[in-house]
Amino acid sequence: MRILLGLIFWCVLISIAAVGRSTAQSVEIQIGDGAHDSSPYICWTPVLSRARLLSKSSTAQQHLTLSAVSTDSSGNVAFQLNGAEVLDKKSYSPSSTLSLPLPSNGAWASFWIMGTKASTGAKDVRVIALDDLGLELGSVDVMVRVRKNAESLTRFEVQIFLDALKKLHDIQNSAASSDYEPFVRIHEAANQLEIHRSPLFLPWHRALLLDLERRLQQVDPRVTIPYWRFDEPADHVFSDDFMGATVPGVPFVSGPGLGDWIDPQMGRLIRDPAVAPSQGVLDPAVPANFHRAFVIFHSQIESSFHSGVHRNLGGWLATADSPADPLFFLLHANVDRVWAHWQATYSRFSGNDEDAYSALGKYPGTGPDAGIYRKGTYADDPMWPWGYPDPAEASGWPSTSHQMPGISSKSEAASLTPARMLDYLGSEQASSALGYCYDDIDYLGRPLK
Repeated sequence: MRILLGLIFWCVLISIAAVGRSTAQSVEIQIGDGAHDSSPYICWTPVLSRARLLSKSSTAQQHLTLSAVSTDSSGNVAFQLNGAEVLDKKSYSPSSTLSLPLPSNGAWASFWIMGTKASTGAKDVRVIALDDLGLELGSVDVMVRVRKNAESLTRFEVQIFLDALKKLHDIQNSAASSDYEPFVRIHEAANQLEIHRSPLFLPWHRALLLDLERRLQQVDPRVTIPYWRFDEPADHVFSDDFMGATVPGVPFVSGPGLGDWIDPQMGRLIRDPAVAPSQGVLDPAVPANFHRAFVIFHSQIESSFHSGVHRNLGGWLATADSPADPLFFLLHANVDRVWAHWQATYSRFSGNDEDAYSALGKYPGTGPDAGIYRKGTYADDPMWPWGYPDPAEASGWPSTSHQMPGISSKSEAASLTPARMLDYLGSEQASSALGYCYDDIDYLGRPLK
């Protein structure tokens, strides 16, 4: 009996020690640069991260295993050791676990982490550092945050998106204090310049989407801009609880979703659809059906895939003030998504490739579009309104400027060029990624679902 009681006693002590060891953080894990709240939010693009011992060890180094647990079977991640090479799609080789040696002096050891399955509106992935006995030494919660098909969003995902949108917009309906209203005025001011009917159409609207998305994420970091697939039925999107029921011949009445959306200058939201958008407006866009060269592709996607949707929806969406209707951003996210698939199909990510962007270099440029367009359109020109803080440099663009979140200096603003917008996933180099992904195309450009 004494022997049995002794064994039980020692088992209890070992269990207590194990619990203490598994709950005490002896390893720090830092996702990304760790400098801001967006660090634990990743997508498919590999993000350089690091780990270290919180106290010095007597051994030369300690090996740990990185793994991940999904708290609700939604999101998931993978890992890759950080070698000397520049990580791109050619050197991309993720695994579900990673053996990582940590220096005994507490120095950082770096690794790559990448999303493999999208989260559902929360940090639902726990990255765990385990020792050789399988005991937890440290952890950090991560969200695999990607742009999703608006029709497939959960009720919770719809709600956090709408809440962030309303908070950005609803400043007592004052145009002077709203963080949303400038997007309407920017688009209106640039509409007669070269954001349409030029090669700038796609990268400029990609930057506009990114700007709004980053502002929404300042309100709620879990949010992305969903895309509306206007080639498919979308009853969920056009419901009272989301973008609002939109029926031909019936005046638009906003329900609890948009909550009586009002523009400070134009009043209540107006739509006047020629067809029921919930049933799909256009035929599906297949990248292989578009031309391989950007000089033709950008005209095809703008005229045949984009402009007709604006016209069919009518109301504000058929005017230069179209961003006043939040549906504008879901529409353009889908245009951007199709461009992303085209880029992956033909490997069109380089700002030095005329087939990826037809107005090369700086104004007056080279390539097929040399000398045709104004300054601000060419691959290495800063884009208005982010890259022209000095009105004297604006070359015919409006004299106002607009600072994109995450851009803190004039030199950074000058780097917001059409070329910078091309490699959005960091396919050529992970560090050049723009920080967003789509739920139906992975880092290697392979269709998902």
